[in-house]
Amino acid sequence: MSKKNAIGHLSGKLANLIYSLLKNNVKYDPVVHAAACGINLDELNKSKEETEPLLLS
Repeated sequence: MSKKNAIGHLSGKLANLIYSLLKNNVKYDPVVHAAACGINLDELNKSKEETEPLLLS
């Protein structure tokens, strides 16, 4: 798939998400959205916390 097609598909999905939120007058909840996509949000957050910060000297 070309980059233009991929960007078009992604923007269409975002537009559908925004439309459904505005239509139903619902606040966006990333936990619910991740669960609907089959993603465990806790695993994503845990991997970010486990990495040690880099010290700049």
